[in-house]
Amino acid sequence: MQRSRGWLVLTTLALAAWSVPAHATDATDAAAAQVLFEQGRALVERSQFAEACPKLAASQRLDPGIGTQLWLADCYENIGQTATAWVSFKEAAAAAAVQHDKRGAVALKRAMALENKLPRLMIVVSDVAARQGLDVWRDGVTVTRAAWGVPFPVDPGIHTIAASAVGRAPWSTDVEVPARPDTLRVTIPALQDAPAIVAQPIAPSPSEASATRSVRTVDGNDQRLMGAVLGGVGVLGIGAGTAFSFAAKSTYDASNQNGHCTSNSPAGSSRTTAPRAAFGPFARARAASGS
Repeated sequence: MQRSRGWLVLTTLALAAWSVPAHATDATDAAAAQVLFEQGRALVERSQFAEACPKLAASQRLDPGIGTQLWLADCYENIGQTATAWVSFKEAAAAAAVQHDKRGAVALKRAMALENKLPRLMIVVSDVAARQGLDVWRDGVTVTRAAWGVPFPVDPGIHTIAASAVGRAPWSTDVEVPARPDTLRVTIPALQDAPAIVAQPIAPSPSEASATRSVRTVDGNDQRLMGAVLGGVGVLGIGAGTAFSFAAKSTYDASNQNGHCTSNSPAGSSRTTAPRAAFGPFARARAASGS
């Protein structure tokens, strides 16, 4: 029994500790929302509606409330965003109905007063375009197929309508919706085929072109020139070896005539290797020339 009570106490403390940050965050958001609301209301009272609307909208995001929603809707109406104001009044009326708040009647009355003043925009997709599997956007927001051909309230001003499909060139247009209760119709035509992508050859850079020319020269005329130079070196080697051989042979014959070299002399034996050594370059030259 004592053990069960201990676990209960620990569980309660854990839940309390876990819930503190959430309450702290909610309190912080509520405080920030209150400050923003007061700043926005002060701007409204000075008729600075363009500056007031962002503050009231931020306050409503942080801590939604019927009162803030009504102030925000009134602010939107004063800057000419009639469709946004109409939606805000409708949302305030719905929230008040859930909470049985008497301010719901005020919100509904304001919404009904705006409804007959709203400009509307209708996006029509042609039959051919519809078969192309289009994706349609209005001001970056997707317009589903169910919304095609339906006149929706929009704020006055410029709106961008865009469409795309696989294998088709994208299409878009900007339209200006006047501030009067009219319906502007925009028709999306059949999209054209996307242009084929053709790979273009890339021209070599000057350095690459120079390197290519150098390689081609080495492979062609310069190769023959190098062969001629190497052949000349071989011929010179042959000539030098032959001349050295004849000079050594003449020295050897002169020595024999004077009796300086005999077949039994060690010096004569070592000198006889000189003419043989003289044929070394010739042998290498022959090997190099392949003959």
